[in-house]
Amino acid sequence: MDPRFKKINNLLIDYSMGMFTSRIELTEKLDEIDSFISGINMLGEELKTTTISRNYFNNIFHSVSDLIIVLNEKGVIENVNRSAVEKLKISSVKLIGLKIDQLLEPGEKPLFQFIRASLEKNTAAEGDHQKKSGSGLGSRQGSGCETEIKFRTSSDIPIPMVCSCNYLLREGSEMPNYLLTLRDLTRQKEMEHLVIRTINDTQENERTRVAKDLHDSLGQQLSAVKFYLGSLISANENPDRESIPDKSSDAILKKSNEALSVMQTELRNICFNLMPKTLEQFGLIEAVHELCRKTEFKGLFEFNIRTEKNFPSLNKSLEIAIFRIIQEFINNAIKHGKATRIKILFNRDLKKDKLKIELKENGKGFDIELADSSGGMGLKNVRSRVQSYNGEVKISSAEDKGTAYEILIPMQKNLT
Repeated sequence: MDPRFKKINNLLIDYSMGMFTSRIELTEKLDEIDSFISGINMLGEELKTTTISRNYFNNIFHSVSDLIIVLNEKGVIENVNRSAVEKLKISSVKLIGLKIDQLLEPGEKPLFQFIRASLEKNTAAEGDHQKKSGSGLGSRQGSGCETEIKFRTSSDIPIPMVCSCNYLLREGSEMPNYLLTLRDLTRQKEMEHLVIRTINDTQENERTRVAKDLHDSLGQQLSAVKFYLGSLISANENPDRESIPDKSSDAILKKSNEALSVMQTELRNICFNLMPKTLEQFGLIEAVHELCRKTEFKGLFEFNIRTEKNFPSLNKSLEIAIFRIIQEFINNAIKHGKATRIKILFNRDLKKDKLKIELKENGKGFDIELADSSGGMGLKNVRSRVQSYNGEVKISSAEDKGTAYEILIPMQKNLT
């Protein structure tokens, strides 16, 4: 047997092991075996070039910080980069074969359905443009799509991401893959929440200052005026006084005294609305009880306030935020809901390590979508206050079935 066959066998073994630089020198015969060897040497060159290109692509694919996921035509994951594995905390072996929607936070819109519909719409629009302009681009060319959506890690931690997607065309196939690029928005959301909290804290500090100024200055002045007017009335009623105002003056003084008493009451209410002293001194629960007592005193509502024993003490800024939400909820129930009963529950979900505050009223309810689309700030303010503490609020309402809020806020960093 020609010894060159053994060299060919060894060369193929080298290629199977990835050693594509191996070669066989041609003999002077230049016969059919040498021709075959020349072809194998060329194969080695092609394998070497392909491997270099593939390694170069893989280095780029796995080195980018964004998550990259490749989907097939059914929305099933075919490939992921290293960032996706690290961020989602799921191995590539487990990720490949899953449907992309299985990785989403519960309650999120179906992602693959959105991607497919958006790309088809954009491609159709691009095709119409190409026909008008005479462009000869391929039928699958077109603008990509983008959306914000939450994914969930293997440890059930939601991650807000912006998802960009486009077609990934394959040679010899009419059905394209889909290339998803996901950017983690956690840091950006944290900064947005920090800005919101800073704004809210600034507002609350200003309210505290105004309340203190009203109480310390205007309140004392009104007390002094009330004292002087009261002295005049007492003098008028004293028969030993030489000079006594006439009855008309006496009536005016009495009315003035009554008016000032009303002003003092209103001043206390203003100070309470700006910053309840009870909230500063005794905390959230006592402040909510005081707020409800003031409303109950007017005979408008029946309140049912329950606080579970495991409800913790909170930091002051969070207590203020929750108090404002409850205050607005009660005001809306009075002004719009026409409710007669309100339930307030302060609880702590130990399994999820979250605070849980439930608010319910039996009023006439409202259309949540209509309220959101109308541009009103009420629900937006509630959501922004809760989200600024990385929490979530579930708002439910229906006609003649009242309104309910369920507020969940992580306990970490929010306790005193």
